[in-house]
Amino acid sequence: MTARERRQVVRKVQAAAGVSEPKAVRFTGFARSTIRYRSKREPQEELRTRIRALAAERPRWGYRMLHMVLRREGWAVNRKRVQRLYREEGLVQGHPVLCSWGTPSFAHPRCQDLLKSPPFGGGGEAAGA
Repeated sequence: MTARERRQVVRKVQAAAGVSEPKAVRFTGFARSTIRYRSKREPQEELRTRIRALAAERPRWGYRMLHMVLRREGWAVNRKRVQRLYREEGLVQGHPVLCSWGTPSFAHPRCQDLLKSPPFGGGGEAAGA
Protein backbone atom coordinates (compact mmCIF):
# COMPACT_ATOMS: atom_id res chain seq x y z
CA MET A 1 0.00 0.00 0.00
CA THR A 2 1.43 3.37 -1.01
CA ALA A 3 1.58 6.44 1.20
CA ARG A 4 -1.07 8.13 -0.96
CA GLU A 5 -3.43 5.19 -0.43
CA ARG A 6 -2.80 5.29 3.33
CA ARG A 7 -3.70 8.99 3.39
CA GLN A 8 -6.94 8.23 1.54
CA VAL A 9 -7.81 5.49 4.04
CA VAL A 10 -7.21 7.84 6.97
CA ARG A 11 -9.38 10.54 5.32
CA LYS A 12 -12.19 8.01 4.77
CA VAL A 13 -11.99 6.87 8.40
CA GLN A 14 -12.10 10.51 9.53
CA ALA A 15 -15.16 11.22 7.39
CA ALA A 16 -17.00 8.01 8.31
CA ALA A 17 -16.36 8.11 12.05
CA GLY A 18 -16.11 11.87 12.48
CA VAL A 19 -12.85 11.63 14.43
CA SER A 20 -9.65 13.65 14.42
CA GLU A 21 -6.61 12.73 12.35
CA PRO A 22 -4.58 11.33 15.29
CA LYS A 23 -7.46 9.05 16.29
CA ALA A 24 -7.97 7.89 12.71
CA VAL A 25 -4.24 7.18 12.41
CA ARG A 26 -4.25 5.21 15.65
CA PHE A 27 -7.30 3.25 14.48
CA THR A 28 -5.65 2.30 11.16
CA GLY A 29 -2.27 1.58 12.71
CA PHE A 30 -0.34 3.70 10.19
CA ALA A 31 2.57 5.91 11.16
CA ARG A 32 1.45 9.50 11.68
CA SER A 33 4.56 10.81 9.88
CA THR A 34 3.41 9.04 6.72
CA ILE A 35 0.03 10.73 6.89
CA ARG A 36 1.41 14.19 7.70
CA TYR A 37 4.15 14.10 5.05
CA ARG A 38 3.93 16.68 2.25
CA SER A 39 6.22 16.29 -0.73
CA LYS A 40 8.69 19.07 -1.50
CA ARG A 41 9.17 17.85 -5.05
CA GLU A 42 8.09 20.25 -7.79
CA PRO A 43 5.29 18.92 -10.03
CA GLN A 44 7.38 19.35 -13.24
CA GLU A 45 4.36 20.21 -15.38
CA GLU A 46 6.43 21.34 -18.38
CA LEU A 47 8.29 18.03 -18.50
CA ARG A 48 5.07 16.05 -18.01
CA THR A 49 3.44 17.97 -20.86
CA ARG A 50 6.39 17.31 -23.16
CA ILE A 51 6.42 13.59 -22.28
CA ARG A 52 2.67 13.37 -22.98
CA ALA A 53 3.14 15.18 -26.32
CA LEU A 54 6.00 12.89 -27.38
CA ALA A 55 4.08 9.80 -26.31
CA ALA A 56 1.02 10.92 -28.30
CA GLU A 57 3.22 11.62 -31.32
CA ARG A 58 5.03 8.27 -31.05
CA PRO A 59 2.84 5.85 -29.06
CA ARG A 60 5.12 2.86 -29.61
CA TRP A 61 8.11 4.55 -28.01
CA GLY A 62 8.75 3.68 -24.39
CA TYR A 63 10.31 5.76 -21.65
CA ARG A 64 13.86 4.89 -22.76
CA MET A 65 13.40 6.33 -26.22
CA LEU A 66 11.55 9.34 -24.82
CA HIS A 67 14.44 9.90 -22.42
CA MET A 68 16.88 9.92 -25.32
CA VAL A 69 14.76 12.42 -27.27
CA LEU A 70 14.34 14.67 -24.23
CA ARG A 71 18.11 14.69 -23.65
CA ARG A 72 18.67 15.63 -27.29
CA GLU A 73 16.17 18.46 -26.90
CA GLY A 74 18.21 19.81 -23.99
CA TRP A 75 16.24 18.62 -20.97
CA ALA A 76 18.49 17.85 -17.99
CA VAL A 77 16.60 14.76 -16.90
CA ASN A 78 17.69 11.25 -16.01
CA ARG A 79 16.10 7.99 -17.14
CA LYS A 80 14.57 7.17 -13.75
CA ARG A 81 12.68 10.46 -13.62
CA VAL A 82 11.34 9.96 -17.15
CA GLN A 83 10.32 6.41 -16.22
CA ARG A 84 8.50 7.60 -13.08
CA LEU A 85 6.66 10.42 -14.89
CA TYR A 86 5.83 8.09 -17.80
CA ARG A 87 4.28 5.63 -15.35
CA GLU A 88 2.45 8.35 -13.35
CA GLU A 89 0.93 9.76 -16.54
CA GLY A 90 -0.52 6.32 -17.32
CA LEU A 91 1.42 5.91 -20.57
CA VAL A 92 2.75 2.43 -19.78
CA GLN A 93 1.45 -0.17 -22.18
CA GLY A 94 1.56 -3.89 -21.61
CA HIS A 95 3.39 -6.37 -23.78
CA PRO A 96 1.50 -7.64 -26.83
CA VAL A 97 -0.27 -10.96 -26.43
CA LEU A 98 0.95 -13.69 -28.73
CA CYS A 99 -1.62 -16.36 -29.33
CA SER A 100 -0.92 -20.01 -30.11
CA TRP A 101 2.85 -19.91 -29.97
CA GLY A 102 3.58 -16.63 -31.66
CA THR A 103 1.07 -16.74 -34.49
CA PRO A 104 -2.12 -14.69 -34.16
CA SER A 105 -5.17 -16.77 -33.34
CA PHE A 106 -8.18 -15.47 -35.23
CA ALA A 107 -10.66 -16.82 -32.68
CA HIS A 108 -9.13 -15.06 -29.65
CA PRO A 109 -10.70 -11.57 -29.15
CA ARG A 110 -7.40 -10.00 -28.07
CA CYS A 111 -5.70 -11.29 -31.21
CA GLN A 112 -8.51 -9.91 -33.36
CA ASP A 113 -7.82 -6.49 -31.83
CA LEU A 114 -4.14 -6.89 -32.67
CA LEU A 115 -4.98 -7.78 -36.25
CA LYS A 116 -7.08 -4.62 -36.59
CA SER A 117 -4.13 -2.45 -35.56
CA PRO A 118 -2.18 -0.51 -38.25
CA PRO A 119 0.66 -3.00 -38.86
CA PHE A 120 -1.93 -5.46 -40.21
CA GLY A 121 -3.87 -2.99 -42.31
CA GLY A 122 -6.19 -1.33 -39.82
CA GLY A 123 -9.28 -2.11 -41.88
CA GLY A 124 -10.39 -5.16 -39.94
CA GLU A 125 -9.56 -7.68 -42.69
CA ALA A 126 -8.42 -10.46 -40.38
CA ALA A 127 -8.00 -13.87 -41.97
CA GLY A 128 -7.25 -12.79 -45.53
CA ALA A 129 -10.94 -12.80 -46.38
